[in-house]
Amino acid sequence: MVSQTETDRGARPSQAAPQPTPIWISPRIQTALVIVAVALLGLAIWRVPSILAIAIGGLALALILSFPVGWLSRSMPRALAILASLLFVFGLIVAGLAVILPLAIDQLNGLVAAWPNTQADIDRMLGTAARRIPAWWPAPKDAGGQPGWLREGLTNRIETAAITLLQSLLDVASGTIGFVIQLVAAATLAIYLLLDAQALRDGFVHLAPPRYRRDAADLWDAFGTSLSRYLSGVVVVAIITGALACIALGALGVPYPLLLGGWVAFCSFVPVFGTYLGIIPALPLALAQSPATAALTILAYIVIQQVEDNILTPRVQGETAHVPPAVILIAVLWTGLAFGPFWSVLAVPTLVAAGVVFDFFRARLRVRQDHSSAEP
Repeated sequence: MVSQTETDRGARPSQAAPQPTPIWISPRIQTALVIVAVALLGLAIWRVPSILAIAIGGLALALILSFPVGWLSRSMPRALAILASLLFVFGLIVAGLAVILPLAIDQLNGLVAAWPNTQADIDRMLGTAARRIPAWWPAPKDAGGQPGWLREGLTNRIETAAITLLQSLLDVASGTIGFVIQLVAAATLAIYLLLDAQALRDGFVHLAPPRYRRDAADLWDAFGTSLSRYLSGVVVVAIITGALACIALGALGVPYPLLLGGWVAFCSFVPVFGTYLGIIPALPLALAQSPATAALTILAYIVIQQVEDNILTPRVQGETAHVPPAVILIAVLWTGLAFGPFWSVLAVPTLVAAGVVFDFFRARLRVRQDHSSAEP
């Protein structure tokens, strides 16, 4: 005898909720809808350009945090791992704002106040060096003599570079409130991305046809692993190189080591040429102390660059960027010349993403042979 429960169980499949009625559209209408959606998205970004920076910053922060979150998730719930990672990051930021930022501002004010004396010391040393230059090096006419021409040209270049650097730092300081707002917005977006990572992955996988869903999952995981490891490695390397520069400059007696170390950490985000940009503001300050201090400063930067290139980057980032160094150099040069030197920070992440896509399709693309044209 069949029970009422079994009868109900057997009746459930026939009482399933009705499926939505499909609305069929032509491929042209589908293409038009995609174009309209892309145009609206472009219009939204054009009207509020900062939203793009917030979106990219939130995605980058989520990728950076996904590495420690994944590691902590082995021993605690994922939500708790996200909270612990965020508290650690914000603790570092708060400590930096409370301790390091006031010291950096004091050193910046001291640098601005002491720059005339520093420039006078550099001018005096350059004048002494210029008088020793062989007479066969001609100076332009009406240049006031060779020593004066050389001294004036070098000091003008140093002064221009210093003014440009100080103006950039002041611009950053004046935009601190806006930067903090964007940082909070990016952090909030990163939290949502980390919490919904599995749902986003599932949605991405289900966009692919059923036979390609495993490949779509592999592509998602490859992107997440490569970009997360690269971005988190860049941040760690920047912190270490900045600290090494600060310690080295302080030991050599170069003034304002904290400010200069922060500049080195900032410039380390620029591939290939970051070290050369980082040494620019330190050289005149070291030269104002003595030529020997300037020479030791150059040596210290060379050592830091070797440590970064041969020890830190390989150990922290591993073989994340499967791209030949020559290709990286060309990409960095092109990006810097096309958009500016600091836009070149996007060159290597773009190459990492392109490398993931290339490896994905290289293992899967096949050329269908035309059997009709094959020889018997």
